[in-house]
Amino acid sequence: MGTNSKTPIKFALITVSTSRYNKKIPDESGNIASEIIRLSGNRIISRCLVPDSTTKICGEIFRALYFSPDVVLLIGGTGPTKDDLTDLCVKSVSDKIIEGFGERFRELSYGEVGENAMIGNAIMGLLNENVIIAVPGSPSAVRTSLKLAINILPHILSLRRREL
Repeated sequence: MGTNSKTPIKFALITVSTSRYNKKIPDESGNIASEIIRLSGNRIISRCLVPDSTTKICGEIFRALYFSPDVVLLIGGTGPTKDDLTDLCVKSVSDKIIEGFGERFRELSYGEVGENAMIGNAIMGLLNENVIIAVPGSPSAVRTSLKLAINILPHILSLRRREL
């Protein structure tokens, strides 16, 4: 079930980007995430692209859960613009937020992008036995956040599923 280092973690990957959705622009950050997830020995069980819309984002989170992922990873839509809604959607569907994930992400990002790190609203939420993560859409943010998340996910999933 994706809760120990020997069992692959199953990811549903959702990229949130109106420009990529409308213009059919390649999803570079989604491709980077896919590669990192696969190289870490984990699996992608679904992948999609949605526009910056609360209805579409929340709907896609719930649709992704149909595939029984361990983790729903959302890329993009976590910044300060009016249409950056992904972090708000994660908050609205989660029954618990792991505050330390966003804090640590911003701390690590500060070394890469300086003060701009504080506007990336990376967030980790929990819904039942699933982890829902939203990260900024830049390639470097995807790399930083996945390095952080993949290391802690087996432990979080184990605790959430009470397998310890």
